[in-house]
Amino acid sequence: MSDGARSLDQVRALVVRGLRPERREVEQAIWERIRDAVPAAGDSGTSEYEAGQLEAISAIVSYSLDAIARGPDWSGPIPGPAAVQARRAARLGVSLGTVQRRYFAGHREFGEFVARELERSGFSNDGEVIHHLRRTQEALLEHVTAAIEREYEHEHELLKGSRRSEIVQRLLVGEQVDEIDLAALDYDVRASCHIGIVASGADVGEIVRRLRGTYPRKSLSVHLDGRTCLWLSVQAIDVRLLSLDGADDITLAVGEAGTNLDGWRLTYSQARAAFAVAARKAEKIAWYADHRLLAAALENETLARSLTQKYLIPLSGTSDGVKLRRTLRTYIELQCNATSAAHRLRIGRHTVEGRIHAVEQLIGCPLRTCLPELAVALRLDELSHVDERCP
Repeated sequence: MSDGARSLDQVRALVVRGLRPERREVEQAIWERIRDAVPAAGDSGTSEYEAGQLEAISAIVSYSLDAIARGPDWSGPIPGPAAVQARRAARLGVSLGTVQRRYFAGHREFGEFVARELERSGFSNDGEVIHHLRRTQEALLEHVTAAIEREYEHEHELLKGSRRSEIVQRLLVGEQVDEIDLAALDYDVRASCHIGIVASGADVGEIVRRLRGTYPRKSLSVHLDGRTCLWLSVQAIDVRLLSLDGADDITLAVGEAGTNLDGWRLTYSQARAAFAVAARKAEKIAWYADHRLLAAALENETLARSLTQKYLIPLSGTSDGVKLRRTLRTYIELQCNATSAAHRLRIGRHTVEGRIHAVEQLIGCPLRTCLPELAVALRLDELSHVDERCP
């Protein structure tokens, strides 16, 4: 370290050593300067806010002394009371501009104490020292105000999101919402097209950003019941935007396109129903259009139990039940083509036909009369159990 650098370190240490005993006086002066320069305009004149401001001032003074001692290149995290006060300001409706002006006023007052300490220490005419201390304080101010702004904006976004969620919940249950609240959504719920999405997972924010970036001003996202709910005012979604590659924890479901407010509600309900399917699938994504009956069965316990009683229990009551279910799934998936099913299962066509006939005997009706219900019953069974792979 050069003599000059060592000398500046010593000067900073000397200034801090001289100011620390005067901390209470410094804090009081800053409080009075802020109060006079940027008075409360009815928004922050609460005892809670004023107590928080005094605590924040005390924490920032200590932080500032530490910052001066360490030099202009140091930038540790701002103290907790200052971050809390910034978030409190956002909640109480204090403007960010007001918060920033108070920090500027406090910074000026603190700077005057630093200048007096320099004068008392005999450095008031040392240009290098004055420039260095000024640079140190400017770096401190930039760092603190930037951090305060981030805290404020984060809380502000949370508040906006909370209000949007409350408005959305009212709309979903059919309550009347005035035009001011509707405008706060920044989304036209009466638009001619909507597609709803329900998702969860630590990385779901990346998909939301991807979709909102592709469809700017045509999207609305809120958090309901611990899940992210998103509406897009589009007729169709580019499926590539919903890629879950590298995000194994995401579960995502998509409703069908809907029209106007009723369609906005319906596509959300569809996505919510399809979410139960997605949560049970290996790939963790489900489109309601592909799983309407299965989603309904998962939502309706009576339906699910009825399908199980009618179709699954008879098949489970035989020693060949695993083979029959496996053959039946493949047969239905391949449009009831026995030859194609035999080829995939690597068995004879007559074996497939024999198994299908056995299924019809067990359930008591021809497959052609109950295919949709039987397919849903098999999917319920598949989602509930590990499928034994048996030809």
